[in-house]
Amino acid sequence: MQTSFKSKIPLIMLAVTCCSYLFFYLVPSPISEGGRYRPEWPLLVDGLILLPLVCFLCIPDKKEATLKAASYSILIVLLGAYLIPAESKVVWSTLEQARFVALAAFVVLEISAIYTVFTTIKVLLSNQSDPDKALSNAVTKTFGKGVTADILIFESRVWMYLICGEQIKTEQFDGDHHFLYDKKDGARSNLLGWIWVIAIEAPIMHVLLHFMWSPFGASMVTLLTLVSLVFFFSEYRAVAARPISTTDNGITIRYGLFNSLYISKDELVGVGPNHSFIRRKSAYKRYNYAGVPNVRIDLIGNRSIYVGVNEPTRFIGNINSLIDGPI
Repeated sequence: MQTSFKSKIPLIMLAVTCCSYLFFYLVPSPISEGGRYRPEWPLLVDGLILLPLVCFLCIPDKKEATLKAASYSILIVLLGAYLIPAESKVVWSTLEQARFVALAAFVVLEISAIYTVFTTIKVLLSNQSDPDKALSNAVTKTFGKGVTADILIFESRVWMYLICGEQIKTEQFDGDHHFLYDKKDGARSNLLGWIWVIAIEAPIMHVLLHFMWSPFGASMVTLLTLVSLVFFFSEYRAVAARPISTTDNGITIRYGLFNSLYISKDELVGVGPNHSFIRRKSAYKRYNYAGVPNVRIDLIGNRSIYVGVNEPTRFIGNINSLIDGPI
């Protein structure tokens, strides 16, 4: 638990840094001499030197630390570009050009994801293999394992379900028994509702922001809206095909588009129904779209997984059989 909190310190520091400098640059105070003294160097030291250093000190995985340090630094640069007065920018004017590097990196990542999807589709259509394994193998073969690969696998999965979600069947996934969650409390219907809301709202909001705010701002908001629409539509397709599966050795929890979680048989302690709301807690993981999760899976180490499925009774019976002996 201590390690878990330690890894969150960089994110907490990012939030504190952003709030502090929003106050420093925007609110006249004795610290800024009534708003007359607003140099760039404090944000430069705190945001681009101390914050990356904290990432490397608090995050054990150096690849993850590097990725977060780079991401947080880009956010700080964007924040400084907005907050620091033009007359105070010396180093910052050069740093602002890094946003083009970040944009180029994002484009490269998306192109890589789309290319991975098309190569994976060819494999799926040729031998009807597990879509998750085919996607993971295609990414790790090129990028290895790590945080970057996990992000690219998720991105690729979004595009895969957007492009060919209807061709992916539940039976293709590895597992002896499959359980879906699309009908639990109308999960898939709710996603379809959000898709319609976003699709109808996007052009109206674009026109309003274009004339009431700025054309550039309206374009950015619309772009983010379209990205969310892609995600929701891919998620809508994924929930009807990507199952929670069990074998003699354990459980693979696949829920929507997010990366799967494997639970070994040796980790299982018990399983039972759940009827109450579950608050966020470090010892819990929740996989549920609407209402309350209807199944509780207890693991060793006082950990629990809460899941919402279409057929909770059959799911509980299946896991009980797994705990007691071969299915």
